[in-house]
Amino acid sequence: MFLHTTLQLTCLYLVPYFSSLALGLDVRPGDFLAMQAILSLAVTAVPLPGSVGASEGAFMALYKPVLGAEQAFSVLALSRGVSFYGILAVSGVIAAALQFKGKAIK
Repeated sequence: MFLHTTLQLTCLYLVPYFSSLALGLDVRPGDFLAMQAILSLAVTAVPLPGSVGASEGAFMALYKPVLGAEQAFSVLALSRGVSFYGILAVSGVIAAALQFKGKAIK
């Protein structure tokens, strides 16, 4: 279970790294892994409902000195799209398909 969780969090923390690569930025994976781990600890330490605003604000504060304001926002939008909205869309499609499949069987 430990290895599974470690792999899962590593993949999740590397989404901004791959988003930066997709935007053509020259970045190192270790830096992004460390910054995302710090960001995750900082946001989850404060019990906020949803914590999207805190997460995105902390992301901008953490990444802006490294990437610049414009690039940090682009990386934020792309990585948020992949790690949150993309998964939400895939889950919605799967849930809808299962719902319609269940109605067709009856």
